Amino acid sequence: MQKPSRYTGGELNAVLKKPGPDDLRIALFFPDVYEIGMSHLGLKILYRVLNSIDGVFAERVYSPWSDMEAFHRSSGEGLYSLETQTPLGAFDIIGITLQYEVSYTNVLNALQLSGIPMRASDREKGSWPLIMGGGPVVFNAEPVAPFFDLLFVGDAEEEISHFARALLAHKRSGKSLKWQEIFSDFMGRKGYYFPAQFVPSYRDERFSGVTPLISGYEQVTKALVTDLEEAPYDTRPVVPYMETVHNRAVVEISRGCTRGCRFCQAGMIYRPVRDRSPQAIAELARCTLDASGFDELSLLSLSATDYQHISPLLRDLMLEYGRSGVSVSLPSLRAGTLSDALLDELRKVRKSSFTIAPEAGTQRMRDVINKGIDEEDILATARIIFQAGWKRVKLYFMIGLPLETTEDVAGIAHLAVKIQQIAREAAGRSAQVIVSVSQFIPKAHTPFQWWTMDDRETLKAKQRVIEDILRPYSTVQYKFHDARTGLLEAALARGDRRLADVLERAVELGCRLDSWSEHFRFDLWQQAFADCGTSLDRWAYRQYDLNDPLPWDHIDSMISKTWMQEEWQRACQEQVTPDCRFDRCSQCGVCGGEVRLRLNRRQGLDISERETTAEENLAQMAMVPVTTLRIRYKKEGMVRFLSHLETVKSVTSAILRADLPVAYTQGFNQHVKLSFSDALGLGIQSYAEYMDIALVEQIDPTEAMARLNRELPPALAVLDARTGTFAKLSAAHHSTTYQVNLDVENGQHLHAAQWLVRRENKKGVREIDIKPHCAIMGTRPLQFAIHSNPDGVTPKPVEVLEYVSALPREQLSGFVITKMQVVGEGAF
Repeated sequence: MQKPSRYTGGELNAVLKKPGPDDLRIALFFPDVYEIGMSHLGLKILYRVLNSIDGVFAERVYSPWSDMEAFHRSSGEGLYSLETQTPLGAFDIIGITLQYEVSYTNVLNALQLSGIPMRASDREKGSWPLIMGGGPVVFNAEPVAPFFDLLFVGDAEEEISHFARALLAHKRSGKSLKWQEIFSDFMGRKGYYFPAQFVPSYRDERFSGVTPLISGYEQVTKALVTDLEEAPYDTRPVVPYMETVHNRAVVEISRGCTRGCRFCQAGMIYRPVRDRSPQAIAELARCTLDASGFDELSLLSLSATDYQHISPLLRDLMLEYGRSGVSVSLPSLRAGTLSDALLDELRKVRKSSFTIAPEAGTQRMRDVINKGIDEEDILATARIIFQAGWKRVKLYFMIGLPLETTEDVAGIAHLAVKIQQIAREAAGRSAQVIVSVSQFIPKAHTPFQWWTMDDRETLKAKQRVIEDILRPYSTVQYKFHDARTGLLEAALARGDRRLADVLERAVELGCRLDSWSEHFRFDLWQQAFADCGTSLDRWAYRQYDLNDPLPWDHIDSMISKTWMQEEWQRACQEQVTPDCRFDRCSQCGVCGGEVRLRLNRRQGLDISERETTAEENLAQMAMVPVTTLRIRYKKEGMVRFLSHLETVKSVTSAILRADLPVAYTQGFNQHVKLSFSDALGLGIQSYAEYMDIALVEQIDPTEAMARLNRELPPALAVLDARTGTFAKLSAAHHSTTYQVNLDVENGQHLHAAQWLVRRENKKGVREIDIKPHCAIMGTRPLQFAIHSNPDGVTPKPVEVLEYVSALPREQLSGFVITKMQVVGEGAF
């Protein structure tokens, strides 16, 4: 198994409760692997909100990688939750987040693996969980609508409490939780979409409309959090053992965007803009960092530099946390918004790469898509970035946009060359420009929802135009997204319920994890469409007329369809619509009553009381160590499947939460100064792991151990601690004793002159003699010692077990090797 820590559970801040038979149990399923799902803020918030309600128990489930799926299928065990290993089918509700159309097969695969009928109509009889979904894809989830009992449209973090309490009351009163029984309770509330209450119709193989079955329930309007200040949040995020895609503390500073890019679905469905105040942001940051020990804080927004007074906010947060080893980052910056004050703050953060998204190569094309920036903005931003010390800039573009010409495509390459010339002048020959080009994919609820997408041959021709221009420039790298994946996404993004048959067939053929290139099978997708009497091209390349009924017309994003039609006409005329935050209202239709722009007008934090703390942090970061805290800790149970790096990360974050007077390494990227003993083999249990922590002041070892154990999971608890001056752990000669839950016979092979085992590495396979460096101490159960061999090869515990037991290695996985003690120089 490649990454066992995906499935161990037991992370810091995970919620463990014991549900009773009358309590409501909800599985929150993210249809992708753990490291992707654990990076999603929305699911973290729902997890925390649901578990704050008495009688409601929410647990997490993620898609298995192919190796774990093979285990599930061979063992007959379905998917289960991380918290209590409860089978997916045993929950009352399965809540599924739908972030990306290409993850649909992961949803169906999870149901199939768990023995749950995929179609909602097949779950009407019997006791099955209520299957509900939410997320941005729900604004057109028609291709998967037949598989769901309920879909939730819009912001869920406030409404989810009402929903959970209502269903808890249903269950405790003995009522069924099937959608037919709960429909009347929710049809009048915003956000609740029961697909079975809408029947689509078709004429001449084209979608012709949707008929609602219930009077008064003709359209589903999105739910909306009107004020982020009052919205619930997760201030105790689960801290993963493994490295995830976004392994950091996250504070959403703003939601929504009114820039009005005509291709951007997020910019439309998340309207209006709602800002958090700097004071609320600071409090969320403090709570999240204190509870997690993360060393990075990310300020989340669709366009962070559009947050008013972002510069003083960033300054104050960096003053508060930057000198204690916590960096502050912005995931998105918009060309033309980089002020001198903001640049002064950005100079202090880690300079890996900087991202600019011009989207199009010519001003004509940027006006068509309503990007709202000109070439002067882009070039000026690039010049500022390189002059400030960055050595690498990433540029994001799209090809295949509506009304695009060959000159527009060539403009992408020409703009990249201009930026490369600026990079060379400002930052030297080592500066890099990376051009990333994806294809335009039309999405529902945008002004470009009626347009088609380019076919693969046209896209390839446009890619060649860019390649031919950029080929002579070695410091400009360029890469193109896989057009085949985009083709599938386009088909599903504007599809209707007839695609449910295709999805079902694709899963039967083996499609899953389609967003991962190593798993994407374009040939199987083409076969799935063909087996259902249609083609992928037909669905991906279709174009709608402005007055055509659309499969998602009954989902109300609160953006006027008339306004989107007018925006399409303005695009055809190359006219720009101003941002209503800074100009007049464009009458998109979203604002009214409590729903309105909520912009931050306050410039920054009151940090006068915290300046002393920042100065103290600065002084501590520069202090030299006066002592070393050496700890011995255990690694047992499921935690033994953490890799060495995952263990280091988990312990390091606990040290930060414990607020020990640690010393830091010097340099730009400072971190806690510590060292570990030799890496423990994956799957080995241990009661003798060692770590040295450099401290800038003396501390009682007992107090330090107590602080650490308050922050560590029990399976990683500190067993002993002392302070002083010690030899380096890596340099100490030692003997390590192990025990295995296996009785062995004192066979003839143990008396051989050599104990030869085969060891394989990149150079090939060789035999080594492990006998001089190990000793058998007992056979019932097996106990042995391994002596470190600084001048040669030290045996691995599994090699000793394999030789002594005389069993093939594939049969050893059922036995647990436990590291019991380390004896020698520098050990306890």
